[in-house]
Amino acid sequence: GRAVHAVLQVIDLATGAGLDDLARAQADAEGIPEQAPEVDALVKAACESEPVRRAAALRHWREVPVGAQVDGVVLEGFVDLLYELPDGRLVIVDYKTDAVRGAEVDRRMERYRLQGGVYALLVAEVTGRDVARVEFVFAAAGEVRAVTDVGPVVGEVQALLSSAGPASGQAAGATRQS
Repeated sequence: GRAVHAVLQVIDLATGAGLDDLARAQADAEGIPEQAPEVDALVKAACESEPVRRAAALRHWREVPVGAQVDGVVLEGFVDLLYELPDGRLVIVDYKTDAVRGAEVDRRMERYRLQGGVYALLVAEVTGRDVARVEFVFAAAGEVRAVTDVGPVVGEVQALLSSAGPASGQAAGATRQS
């Protein structure tokens, strides 16, 4: 997962130029040189996904650090890819390298949905802008799932945070769960 994310941080999302070399170098850096072909394939699948193609054609940012204190709880994480729609709203893209397909992707989305809500809450807090949706790119499956009901999901996250409250003294992270 880390090698795939690292390549996606630097590769030209529109062309994929230099993918073989980048995948090989990052697999070596992660101590998994034998998995370079898998890194290559996952990055290629992510770059070919509709959300990444759309982001490549629009104003976008990668590995965006976000953090805020919400209801006394510190939330922080990194957004894999953030892009701006022509109307100024933002879209969050999260890469998933889970080796799952079909119905298992839907089961994973039950967990990732709230993660998307945390990211949407943080991006909105930090930027003061609306988040249109959160798109999850399941590279191994070649599938995309989106959270389009961002408001209600953010509401769920806020309710959970309110119930935790500042008395809990714990930080909740929206860290990558690939």
